[in-house]
Amino acid sequence: MKPLPMLAVHAVKQPDRTALQDEKRKLCYAELVEQVDACAQWLSSLAVDRIGFAAQNSVEWIIFDLACLQAGVCVMPIPSFFSSAQVEHVVKQAGLCHVITDAPDEFSQRCAVFKQADSAPAFFQSYQLLSIDVDAPVTPLPDDVVKVTFTSGTTGTPKGVLLTRQQISSVTHSLVEVADITQKDKHLCVMPLAILLENIAGVYALLEAGAQVITLSPSAFGAQGSGLGDPRKLLSLVDQEKISTIILTPGMLEGFVSVAEVNFPVPKSLRFCALGGASVSESLLHRAEVVGLPVYQGYGMSECASVVSLNGVGFNRLGSVGKALPHVKIKLANDGEVLIQGSGFKGYLGDELQASPEWYATGDLAQMDEFGAITILGRKRNVFITAFGRNVSPEWVEKEFTSHPDIQQMAVFGEAKPFNAAVIQSSVSDEVLEGLISQINNTLPDYARMSAWLRADEPFTPFNHQLTATGRNRRDVIFDVYADRLASFYQESIAL
Repeated sequence: MKPLPMLAVHAVKQPDRTALQDEKRKLCYAELVEQVDACAQWLSSLAVDRIGFAAQNSVEWIIFDLACLQAGVCVMPIPSFFSSAQVEHVVKQAGLCHVITDAPDEFSQRCAVFKQADSAPAFFQSYQLLSIDVDAPVTPLPDDVVKVTFTSGTTGTPKGVLLTRQQISSVTHSLVEVADITQKDKHLCVMPLAILLENIAGVYALLEAGAQVITLSPSAFGAQGSGLGDPRKLLSLVDQEKISTIILTPGMLEGFVSVAEVNFPVPKSLRFCALGGASVSESLLHRAEVVGLPVYQGYGMSECASVVSLNGVGFNRLGSVGKALPHVKIKLANDGEVLIQGSGFKGYLGDELQASPEWYATGDLAQMDEFGAITILGRKRNVFITAFGRNVSPEWVEKEFTSHPDIQQMAVFGEAKPFNAAVIQSSVSDEVLEGLISQINNTLPDYARMSAWLRADEPFTPFNHQLTATGRNRRDVIFDVYADRLASFYQESIAL
């Protein structure tokens, strides 16, 4: 079965139009279909139902991914920022006896079970196939599951989300419609393709519309973890390549805005900056609007095959994550939890399969206006109750503080405590930071104010496991790192 219904059509109607590009080469649509077909045949010869995939962004990454969909081999991308323990968990839980990679030695170091694996040249010269004998019984996969995306969420143990072809197809078509993607568009992938958001919204949707996708190594545009070391480098690339669409995390958007505010005009070609991941302050969105960045905030989760709501062309409500995409319906429970109908959620790898609920409970709290625009307030499980019985959503408080450009990151804690404390990443001096905190505190109710803070030892990133790939704080990990120092604040208050 063809991975994207329109791919073959584009190969006939516009065979010479560029489909994919990286640092090494370009592929037109006719060549793309030809290479996907050839790779799918090679995959079929392996006679496997699943395969792990650990590689950097490239044209080959996309070809291999599409070939797996076509060959009916369930592909399981493994993010490069997963720790060795996480990689081994994925391999064992998934029952993987085959992993294809562009760095076999590095992958074997990250996963001891593959150290003695046999390796042989794979279909692409830059990839190798690692294989081992698996003694334990392998859990069968449902026939309609074509991809497993691993998300560590707020815990250290990756969960494999089962994704069906129908889920992926529904999200892809909805994104083409809401973002008004056409063959004239040119998209630049800046997030790892192993992240589902970039995989579906950045690749599938653009190829379905007959557009062009450029994917480069992180060094080509100055990426550092989930942020940008030099936003000017990326903006220059966007301008040079006449990029029209891009997906940014809030951290990347902050970098874009800061540079644009000083001396770098926003490229005229850029028409759609999709924003996903962690919540973002309205002040940052206002700043983006002032400099002319066309930002469209969205919301989604892996369990729903990524995006479920998005501001789009003709409907962009600042501060909201837009309306439900055409293939789903959204309503709020009595406590404000977001419920989704039509998500197609199949379950998690290794869990007993259950019938999809009519309304999938997301665990996110939100508000909805009369037009259906949704504003996310935070995770239901993250809400903490202070010693005085006040409920606090940490995402809301963090958003208020990180709206100031001199406060880059923040994690707030206060469960059962008489006051709130925070871990902060900031580029200014203690004295200046103290003044900023006092200033922002004055805009908040007393139960949400910050009474104590300490500096982060290093930025929160996916590589130190303090941040998810899309920019959300992993609170349990951050708390564990700073637990003793946070506790000292409350011990001092008792002593006083």
